[in-house]
Amino acid sequence: MTRVGWEDVPAYLAWLAQETGNRYRLPSEAEWEYAARGGTTTPYYAGDTVTQEEANYGRYFAGRPVAVGSYPANPFGLHDMLGNVAEWCEDCWNASYAGAPADGSAWRSGDCKLRVLRGGHWASGAEGFKTGVKPRDMRAASRDVGPPPPNWIRRRLKEGSRDVVIGFRVVRDL
Repeated sequence: MTRVGWEDVPAYLAWLAQETGNRYRLPSEAEWEYAARGGTTTPYYAGDTVTQEEANYGRYFAGRPVAVGSYPANPFGLHDMLGNVAEWCEDCWNASYAGAPADGSAWRSGDCKLRVLRGGHWASGAEGFKTGVKPRDMRAASRDVGPPPPNWIRRRLKEGSRDVVIGFRVVRDL
């Protein structure tokens, strides 16, 4: 699902909880990065590089998202953590991690009119794409937030922002 604003997500989470009897939420930025790494310490879950066989990005595709699970899962069994669509996180925007919660929970202070997006998307690295994002910028830990237009890897957007490259991933606490 794309074109989802941050403020649209709670209604979906409430509906999903009612349907399943479980509680759901957005991941914190720290949880998102841990999940994207798949337990590795390399820039990408598959190693030091990312290939067109591992993520939907750039000039290799028809300029659109693909079905979830079109690429191999990472070591945690998660699909499409890099590429396809950028994903909303629960955190309020903070320019750096200085003072972030040490327990991995969402940062609920800072500029809460801006929210965090993580991951690359299907247009990342495309030739001529205005953000200039390259596959190297889809690294799980990338924090390169440049001058406008902002980088999509760790981007801050107003809560009402919607775009064809924005989606979300739900988390269920066990």
